Amino acid sequence: MKALLLSIFDGLFTKETNNHAKNDSIDKIFITETDPDSNKTLIIEEDKNSVWAYLLSSDKERIDFVGFLCSVVSPKLPNFELQESIINGETSLATANLANQYTYVKDLKRKNISIHWKESDVTVCIKNEVYLLMDFESKTGFSKGLSTDSQFGKKLENYTLRTA
Repeated sequence: MKALLLSIFDGLFTKETNNHAKNDSIDKIFITETDPDSNKTLIIEEDKNSVWAYLLSSDKERIDFVGFLCSVVSPKLPNFELQESIINGETSLATANLANQYTYVKDLKRKNISIHWKESDVTVCIKNEVYLLMDFESKTGFSKGLSTDSQFGKKLENYTLRTA
């Protein structure tokens, strides 16, 4: 009887864990696109709290540079733990002093994201609005979701000022 109960418990626990993991991975955003002209590849990936864009090196062996797209976790959620996310290797700007009114995008879906390649950069739009520009020359991500320049990238506004 004990073996039967343990077997049932193990089956239920394993099934619940696997379903949870499957649901988490199904709902997460993962996009990869290669520009046929430049042969550069962009990967957009959602972690527990944020969405990041990675531009690969031309040999596709390493990440050339990273850009912050947005956060998918509201900074007002009571159970959000920034310290725990940092320990787990997931970084969110949702509660940091780097956040602004564009940082958090509620209910972001893959279909809301579009990628536009140019000779000198690639832009990532959310609902047809530029949220991230990745400049190939400076290897810098300029994000609409940043309130100030930081180790996560620079404010998108600064790119506009630089090129004006």
